[in-house]
Amino acid sequence: MIPIDRSKPILVFLAEGVQGSAVVRATLARGLRVRALVRDRARATP
Repeated sequence: MIPIDRSKPILVFLAEGVQGSAVVRATLARGLRVRALVRDRARATP
C-alpha cells in the first residue's frame, strides 16, 4: 500500500454527486484534507 502524504489535500472530482460526496465524507472521517472539484458550485453542499 502506498503511504498518503497527509500534508497535502486529496482531490475529489465531481464531489457534488452521490459517489463523490461519499468519498469526501470518508476522506474527512479519516482526518485527511479534501479539495473538491464540482461542476456546479451552487449544487455542492459544504
